[in-house]
Amino acid sequence: MNEKIEQNFLQKHKKSLKERIQIRKNMLLRNLKRITMYAAMQCAATLPQPGNAQGETLSSQPDIIGKESLISKEEKLKQAMQERKEWLINNEFFSKIVKYQDILKSKSPQEKKNYIKKNFFDTIYPIGGIPKGSNYCIAAAMRCLYDINQETGDLEKFMPDGNTIEGHSMVSCPMFKEYIKKNFPDCIIENPSKDEINALENGDFIISRSNSRNTTSGLHFTTVYDAQKGLEASFNTDGIRAFKPEKIESIVKFGKIIDICLQEKVKQMDEHSAFLAMKSGVKDNKDYQLTAMNFRQTSQKSADRS
Repeated sequence: MNEKIEQNFLQKHKKSLKERIQIRKNMLLRNLKRITMYAAMQCAATLPQPGNAQGETLSSQPDIIGKESLISKEEKLKQAMQERKEWLINNEFFSKIVKYQDILKSKSPQEKKNYIKKNFFDTIYPIGGIPKGSNYCIAAAMRCLYDINQETGDLEKFMPDGNTIEGHSMVSCPMFKEYIKKNFPDCIIENPSKDEINALENGDFIISRSNSRNTTSGLHFTTVYDAQKGLEASFNTDGIRAFKPEKIESIVKFGKIIDICLQEKVKQMDEHSAFLAMKSGVKDNKDYQLTAMNFRQTSQKSADRS
């Protein structure tokens, strides 16, 4: 009887021992499997992947979501720069043209001369000593751009230094052309074709041949005010009028110059700061185009003076 009990005890003990051994063996196998899988993943990460350079690791590859986000930021910045360019032309530039034309029309001949001397010539080209009564077709337009740059800094790369002889390009049509050829050679079109004239855009500068008393060089500077309607903004003969394609000698693509200036401005900024800089101050574009009645009145006044 005692022998039978002892045999049962031994059998149970052996069974228990086998179960414990099997449990430990299973744990060891699971741990070994995990270690093997981890080692295999680390090894695979160091192998060349399709489209990758030899030796690049998976961790060195750009995150797909991050790349899509980066592209989106770049596109948003481009869009913001385009919107800012349109705002600078259609809002800022045109509003200042209208403002200065209205001021000049409100003054007597002598008051007008004094105003032009002080606020155009002496402001943008103080060392020039330009006398009263000088033609101001380009000086007035450059005063508008001077104001824009003072307010925004967007045209810093474009504006000539009025405290040096370079400032002469802001009061002389021939000198302006030379300045553009030197600093923005891809932005000027000489002797434009019919197609190039048809492709004029708002804000473009036109330099036309002129035989009127309003020029000293035989050239006259105007700004495309409404390309679709064929209108230009003109100083000397202050107003908005139809431009004459047959008299156009040169075209300066001002929108292209703005693109260069804005690219230069954001170059040293991170993407977030650049985006904020392009959106800063930009409001919905206003319509500064004259009504049909105002255009007829302006055209008639210009005709009466010619």
